[in-house]
Amino acid sequence: MAEPQGTEAKQLHLRAQAALKHYHQRSEYLLAQSASDEYASVPFEPVRKVRVIYKHVGELKPLPYPLDE
Repeated sequence: MAEPQGTEAKQLHLRAQAALKHYHQRSEYLLAQSASDEYASVPFEPVRKVRVIYKHVGELKPLPYPLDE
């Protein structure tokens, strides 16, 4: 990776490095914290039956599609 050349580029590079360091410290903390927590799954409701009636209405025509001209 090329070294930053101007003063603004150097400042931006330093800030990006600081942000990346902060992110890594934060993510390590969160990963360590989540590893110690126990996983509790969300209870699900049983599947219910639904009665449906389908009615054949024939062939449907396509909807109009406006074109930008």
